[in-house]
Amino acid sequence: MNITALLFALAVSLLVLSIGMALLYIYRRRPADHVTSRLSTAGEVPDFETDNSNPLVSLLSSTGRGMERWLQDDDVSTSLLLTRAGWREAHVRSLFYILQVAVPLLAVALVVVASIATSTLVETLVYCVGAGAIGILAPRYFLRSVARKRQARVRSEVPIFIHMLVMLYDSGLSTRQALNSLVRDGEHVLPELNIEFRSALRQLDAGADLVQVLGDIECDLDVAELSNVLGLLRQIERYGGEIRESLLSVLALIEERRVLTLRERVNHMAGRMTVVMVAFFFPALLLCVAGPAFTAIVFALGSASS
Repeated sequence: MNITALLFALAVSLLVLSIGMALLYIYRRRPADHVTSRLSTAGEVPDFETDNSNPLVSLLSSTGRGMERWLQDDDVSTSLLLTRAGWREAHVRSLFYILQVAVPLLAVALVVVASIATSTLVETLVYCVGAGAIGILAPRYFLRSVARKRQARVRSEVPIFIHMLVMLYDSGLSTRQALNSLVRDGEHVLPELNIEFRSALRQLDAGADLVQVLGDIECDLDVAELSNVLGLLRQIERYGGEIRESLLSVLALIEERRVLTLRERVNHMAGRMTVVMVAFFFPALLLCVAGPAFTAIVFALGSASS
C-alpha cells in the first residue's frame, strides 16, 4: 500500500481508539457522577440520554437514533424492539444506540489494521465497506434475536398467568388488585410478565387508564396468546361480564394451540429421525446381522478355491 493509504488507516485507527477510551472513561465516571448529583441536588438524576455533562455520549446516542430512520422496517421500530427485548431503561437504550455507531467503526478499524500490509488500497476499501455494512446490521439483528427469545418466554408464561388470574378473581380481587398481587408475589413464577405489569402499575399510579395500559402492553409485546388474555381483560374492564369462564375458554384455546404445535414438532422430528436411521442405524444393523454370514461365505469360497 502507498503512504496515503497508510496514513488514512492510522488516522481511522487512532480515531476509533480515542472514541473507545473516551467511552470507557465516561462509563467509569458515571456512578461517581450520579452519587455526587444525588448528594448535591434534591431532584432526580438527569436522564442518561439527555445528560449535558456527557456530550460525547449524547452525540453518539443521537447519531445512533438518527441511523434508525433508514435502518428500521416499516412495521417494527428500534424503540419497539427494545421494549420487546425488555430494555426499558434509558441508559440501556442509549448504550444500544451508541453501539449502533461504535460497532461499524470498530469493524472498519479492525479490517484496516488486518489488511494494511497484505492488500491493496482498492481491496482495503472493499473490505471496509463490507465490514461497515455488517457492523451496521449486526446490532439490529442481535436485538431482533433477543426480542424473539423474550417473546417466546412470555408465551410460555401465559397459561400460568391465566391460572393465577382465575385464582385471584375467585378470591374477589379486581383487575388492578390482581395485577398488584402478581407483581408482589409472582416475581419468580412470571419473571417476564412481572416486568411488564410493574411498569403498567407505575403508569396506573400516575393516573393512566387501565384499558389503555393493557392495550399498550398488548401492542408492545405482540404475543398472540397474551393478546387474547389482555383483550379479554380490557373488554371485561370496560363492559363488565363473567370473567372466570371467559379466561378458562381462552386457556383451553391456548392449550389446544400448544398441543397442535407439539404434534407438528413431533411429526417433524419423526421425519428427521427417519433420515438419521437410514443414514446411520441401518448400515450398522446390516453389519451386525449380515457381517458374520458374509465373512463366512468369503472364507468358504477362499478355502474351496485353494
